[in-house]
Amino acid sequence: MDLNFVLQQSGIEFIVCAICLFYGIRLVISKDIGIIIKDEEEKRKIRRQTEYAFYAGAIILILGLATLIMGILALFNSVAAFVEIIIAVIAVGIMWKFVHEKYS
Repeated sequence: MDLNFVLQQSGIEFIVCAICLFYGIRLVISKDIGIIIKDEEEKRKIRRQTEYAFYAGAIILILGLATLIMGILALFNSVAAFVEIIIAVIAVGIMWKFVHEKYS
């Protein structure tokens, strides 16, 4: 396996992982929910914005980690990578629902 093969197989997954890591870390550090919520009325509905930002950032970081794992799995077994990312997206959706219900 050389670098060219890895980038052909998993290049997009690694880019998505980097984007998720960037926004997740930015959200955790800055605690500005304006990164993910643009509507001012929606922002005002969030009661504890700093906690919401921290947990939302953590969820985005988890999605980035799941994407990284998917990229590594795709090198060996594409079906396993597909199943893993489907499970991860469902889990992240459920976590996001709980965070949104708890803090808004």
